Amino acid sequence: IRAIQYNGVACIGKVVITTYGMLWRHRDELTRFLVGGMLILDESHYIKNPKAYTTQAAWNMGSVTKYKYIL
Repeated sequence: IRAIQYNGVACIGKVVITTYGMLWRHRDELTRFLVGGMLILDESHYIKNPKAYTTQAAWNMGSVTKYKYIL
């Protein structure tokens, strides 16, 4: 499997590996990229505040993906 760099984020197929900071900064591009793909979020305590921008970005991305895993 070969990773592709997309705005500094490693992308493999429809899976994106990134940080929570990058999740917020590139939310629009990543949301479009993830349509029908998979979203895996580690350390879910980073998205527990529903008013936080990072949490909102994660929820928006999760709404367009086929698979979601929050650890």
